Amino acid sequence: MSCSTAGVFVAKFDTTQSGNSSLIYSTCLGGTGPDVTGDDGSAIAVDASGNAYVTGLTGSANFPTTANAFQSSNKGIANQDANAFVTVLGWDGSALSLLYSTYLGGSGSATYPIYGDWGLGIAVDASARIYVTGFTISSDFPVMNAFQPTLGGGLQEAFMTELDPSQPAANQLVFSTYFGGSGNDSGDGVAVDSSGNAYFIGDAGPTSLLVTTGNFSQFYGNGEGTYTGGKRNYFVLQISPSNTAQVGVSQISILSCAGSLTANCFTDQAVGTSSSPVPVVLGNLTSQSLIVNSIQVENSDGTPDTDFTVNPEQCALPTTYSPGMQCTIQVTFTPQSGSSDLEMEIDPSRKTPKKTKIGKLVISAVAAAFNENAPSVPERRLDQQTTPFTMPLQGNVLVPDATLSASTLSFSGQVLGTTSSSQSITLTSSGGVNLGFTGATITGPNAADFSETNNCTATIASGATCSINITFKPSISGAESASLEVSDNASSSPQTVSLSGTGEDFSISATSTSMTVTPGQPATYSLTVSSLGGFSQAVALTCAEPTTLTLSTCSISPTSVTPAGNGSASATVTVTTTAGTSIVARRREPPRMWPVNYPVPALVVWLLVLGIALAVATTRQRRPWVALALTIVMVIGWAACGGGGGGGGGGGGGSPGTPAGTYTLTINGSTPAGSSSLTHTQSLTLTVQ
Repeated sequence: MSCSTAGVFVAKFDTTQSGNSSLIYSTCLGGTGPDVTGDDGSAIAVDASGNAYVTGLTGSANFPTTANAFQSSNKGIANQDANAFVTVLGWDGSALSLLYSTYLGGSGSATYPIYGDWGLGIAVDASARIYVTGFTISSDFPVMNAFQPTLGGGLQEAFMTELDPSQPAANQLVFSTYFGGSGNDSGDGVAVDSSGNAYFIGDAGPTSLLVTTGNFSQFYGNGEGTYTGGKRNYFVLQISPSNTAQVGVSQISILSCAGSLTANCFTDQAVGTSSSPVPVVLGNLTSQSLIVNSIQVENSDGTPDTDFTVNPEQCALPTTYSPGMQCTIQVTFTPQSGSSDLEMEIDPSRKTPKKTKIGKLVISAVAAAFNENAPSVPERRLDQQTTPFTMPLQGNVLVPDATLSASTLSFSGQVLGTTSSSQSITLTSSGGVNLGFTGATITGPNAADFSETNNCTATIASGATCSINITFKPSISGAESASLEVSDNASSSPQTVSLSGTGEDFSISATSTSMTVTPGQPATYSLTVSSLGGFSQAVALTCAEPTTLTLSTCSISPTSVTPAGNGSASATVTVTTTAGTSIVARRREPPRMWPVNYPVPALVVWLLVLGIALAVATTRQRRPWVALALTIVMVIGWAACGGGGGGGGGGGGGSPGTPAGTYTLTINGSTPAGSSSLTHTQSLTLTVQ
């Protein structure tokens, strides 16, 4: 804890020790307030546990406060004024801790800067409720159940305040009132007894205060019967326990419902439903009769409150109540749709969302008789006070609420065109009443690639659940995103879930897509299959040739590749072509004229054959056979000699090879994609010269 320029210190001593050994702890307490006001400690009290309760004033905007502070900011800063502070320090024997700390005050006065609100006295009761007194110049000092809710006309007014730090900040102010007249009044000290009665002492300026009948001194004086302006009188004020409040100093007491109408007095209600009536007993605890003129309920801004209703029952209006007389009213809580003064909170015991409705019971009363012997000096007496008594009303409104089992859904890589497995979101009707489900929609940049189905009904009972199922079917490669929006009648509607997924794909490219060859030469292309979005599946590669490309072959090695996630794989395409072929023709010779053109060996053969034929012919018996044999021999000889002449033969056929031209080949890459396949192509150009 730090000290401002003019700071507060708190120290604890062990009086059984001496010297440094007697100092148990010592700490600064304050912020960095300006020199003119700084921070000032004025009073301290200690409870049975040894906790220290400190009050004073602070001009700091950063005076240390706790999370449960009744007032977390210094309201006087704008007018260069200070606020009071209330701080509780705890000591566990080895460490000092800030148990509770709050500002207490209003906005001060622009007319009187460097002044403000100052705590001068502090006390604590057995329930750790804190009682503070001091003075204020603020017209907006916090009041509750006040018997004097406004400044009395002087520069400064005394204040008396009771705080209960164990309550939520909105309910900590149990009682707080101005006290004073047209002079300058101040509360200087406070004590509390075992019954919870608080006793305040202070000093008063030259005017009368609110006093009760039968007091030791009812009027302001200087001890000599006249006011000289240089002396002050002192007052003692008793305020009964926190379950009473006063009209003037006349008391109207709430004798039931644990002293105040809190959430404990009304069952939690859904909108449009009514609690059981809660009886509230009013009692006149003063020594004189009171007339109760009105009993009504209001919102915190003073407008009529329709969520709480009052049945006067025995408390007919207007009615005169003699001292000690009681009557009972009935208060019912029926929260309405669109009610004001609602604050959302979570019931810690059931984790059930609810809204807290804050209202107030307002009772107007006046003393039945006037004091006929009033002195001639200006004064305000008890019987002239008509300040309404107010008591806070609080009820919890059960509201529908929706809880989703996750706020994000992420899908792993999915091949384009394929549908992922379903992921489920559980919708829970987590409010105290049924949830009205309107629907679920998907919005966002890639909404079309996410799909939703659900089994939710229009009305989901409190505590029941339903499922919303999401699938992902990417249409593009890379990261995709969308949002699931669940619409219902909860105040948090629409509830959203962030959706994300990655589309996986591949691409095919070639280092060079065009080659030129002559027939018989091969063409080689280098292919790259690249992963997109983490794709890592096998891609089958095939080559398609145009029908006009003949006498060639296209092959790929390897025929299947698998690129690593966000990597690539290579393959080679080879196109072979065929060279053209031809046979050279033999020279054709002119016909030979026999026997001149025949060579001598052939002529000899012919002569020999002729001789044999003539010899045989001389034998008459064998003429038929001789003629036949002669014919055969002549044919053979004719053939042996090349027939009847003629020239040499012509040449044979041959092959033309791969035709010249420019051709487009198509490389296809495909991978299974559900019931179909994902295919990409790369075109290659081949020119044959």
